[in-house]
Amino acid sequence: MEDRALLADERQSYLQSDVPELALARVKLVSFELADEREHLRRHQTILGALVGARVDHTDQVKLDELADLLDDYRAGPWHGLAEVRRLSARVPASLKRRVQGSVLALSATGRDASTRVLIAALVWRHVVTEGEDPAGFARLVDIVGAYHQEMERRSLTAPQAVPAPTS
Repeated sequence: MEDRALLADERQSYLQSDVPELALARVKLVSFELADEREHLRRHQTILGALVGARVDHTDQVKLDELADLLDDYRAGPWHGLAEVRRLSARVPASLKRRVQGSVLALSATGRDASTRVLIAALVWRHVVTEGEDPAGFARLVDIVGAYHQEMERRSLTAPQAVPAPTS
């Protein structure tokens, strides 16, 4: 299993998905609610990266089983099949993007109609909540987003700094 401490040192990759408009609206709403007291947690990519880091891992059978249940619940819920879609994208460590891709393949092998779009939308549907909707769920989201943000901030502290070119 991957050492989470290494995420900050990885090459960044774009994780993009067309999700129901409600999913993007939810991420925006919650990002502003997070920013009320924690401006550093506001960005979409921090929320999405944290969700993937905490909930998605194709090498962990427990997480795969949880994702399978999540997809089943999502497909029975109100967001599945909504026609209005918007692009949700975030720069995340490349291994997190691979986790999403691996999980989609593993879930497809179980006969589920899995895709990045459905997986990301389901994660947002279940885990991105306002404090008014679900205070305990919001507190869990703050914890995982805060931990992910701290890990990614280490990158700026440990990344090699560019050396200025010598002048003549």
